[in-house]
Amino acid sequence: MITFQSPAEMGEFDFAVASKKHQLMSAAMKRTSEWIFSQEIPSDITVRAGGATFSLHKFPLVSKCGLIRRLVSESTDADLAFLDLQIPGGAEAFELAAKFCYGIDFDISADSAAMLLCAAHYLDMTDAYSPDNLLSRTDAYLSQCALTEFPSAITVLRHAQSLLPAAEEANLISRCVDAVAAMACDVTPLPDGDWWADELTALGFRTFERLVLAIRRRAPDHRPLGPLLMLYAQKSLRSLEKKMEAGETHERRAALETVVRLLPRERDAMSVSFLATLLRAAMKVETTVACRLELEKRIAVQLDQAVADDLLALQVDAVQRILLHFLDDGGGGGAEVGPLMEAYLAEVASDSSLTVAGFIGFAELIPDGETDDGMYRAVDIFLKAHPGITDAERRRVCGVMDCQKLGREACAHAAQNSRLPAQVVVQVLYYEQQRRRDGPGGPSPAADEVARLRRENEGLKLEVFNLKRLLQEREGRPKGGSSPKALPSSAVAVASSAVAGSGVVGSATGGSAVVRVGSGKGQGPPGSVAVGAGVVQGTAEKPPLPKKTIAQKLGKLVRPDWARTERKTKAPKDRRHSVS
Repeated sequence: MITFQSPAEMGEFDFAVASKKHQLMSAAMKRTSEWIFSQEIPSDITVRAGGATFSLHKFPLVSKCGLIRRLVSESTDADLAFLDLQIPGGAEAFELAAKFCYGIDFDISADSAAMLLCAAHYLDMTDAYSPDNLLSRTDAYLSQCALTEFPSAITVLRHAQSLLPAAEEANLISRCVDAVAAMACDVTPLPDGDWWADELTALGFRTFERLVLAIRRRAPDHRPLGPLLMLYAQKSLRSLEKKMEAGETHERRAALETVVRLLPRERDAMSVSFLATLLRAAMKVETTVACRLELEKRIAVQLDQAVADDLLALQVDAVQRILLHFLDDGGGGGAEVGPLMEAYLAEVASDSSLTVAGFIGFAELIPDGETDDGMYRAVDIFLKAHPGITDAERRRVCGVMDCQKLGREACAHAAQNSRLPAQVVVQVLYYEQQRRRDGPGGPSPAADEVARLRRENEGLKLEVFNLKRLLQEREGRPKGGSSPKALPSSAVAVASSAVAGSGVVGSATGGSAVVRVGSGKGQGPPGSVAVGAGVVQGTAEKPPLPKKTIAQKLGKLVRPDWARTERKTKAPKDRRHSVS
């Protein structure tokens, strides 16, 4: 009698309703088997299966095994005494089949069901040769017990794949795949635990692919596929860090390419962390370019959900391609991607193998953000890790950041950073001063003073122009006319100060005039030089007659635009010029 083991209790299980064919088993067969063992009749046939040799009797075997009956009846040797069988499952499977033929009790479990079914199919142990034969008994166990529960169904499938192609011929693989797929779609969440991970890891990638495709047919929303693929990939690719043989590497490569091919197409079906793990493994086992490109595109679609740690294990050129795919798709979510890429670039900037061209090429792809503090951090780390680059290369590296977008802390650090070129430091200081002047609180008192000085300077320039025109009009009068009045000393001082530079403030006291040139607090472009303070004094006393008139001197110092195009005429020799 055969008993069955339940996958839930893993103990002896008897069917509640016995088959009628089993009840009709010939009493003569039972008596024959008992008589053979009791009388210790010598064996008349030797069977070799799976490297083991069994000394048996023809009558019990041919009564239930269609294959052995045909071999014995078709043999030209009337006393056939040896058979060599290539039975699926080897010696263990044939031993159980022989016990069944002799009526010896044994248990059928989830671990042995696949082997027994394939052996019974190979030996042709159908009901056509004996009622309730081994094939029908095993098939009943699978239908009523093993394939009705998730753990046992996975166990049968795992053992069945090791029996290929016999398991395919017995239609066992398809039955197991359909049963597991149906239960996987109904179970949410999927079962967890060590047994689940071990069972999935043992599945070959071809069997696993069939299972996933079956789930996809049953569940259009693909809900179970995410956890299923992640669990299988994590367990099956765990040994990638160890040194593998060539054949094992090929198997891992094929398994990884299968997982990538089965990934759901939905945007959020898989996490970025899992996709990055697959890409890192794909690079290690050297999968096809199409496989790696597919993973890079999938990561790019969800790049706004990534964190820097997800990308650190990837090569810089791979992350750069991911960023290019992201930008080609429209760059949605750039507000999150910009800081992410800056943080990644800062982490890899310390790599001495990263070239200047590689750093600049990556940095130029990063979307603009509200601030450039992250980019400044990456630039500073790169300059610190690459002290041997030239000044020109330093300026090129610093060109990837916008000094106007640096925060106060970054500006304060950059102002004292000796690794930055001098021009960059000047730009940082200039824009920081401009930010303080135009900040939310309005212009500072210093900015108000500078604006006032500029207005006074414009007024003084206009006064100088009017005085010069007055002098020219007086010099152009005839001899008999009244002599022009003396030029006030303040005018001389103002004219001199106008030439000195911007930011002029003039004043006259008593008989002297003092001109104070601006202190250079006015804003200018980076690299401009402020004019220092200066003092020009004039006296109110009448000066001696110069060789050249004051108007001529002033004409050389400050010449209006309308006078520059006129042709200079020489005065008559007999004409005298005086200033009284």
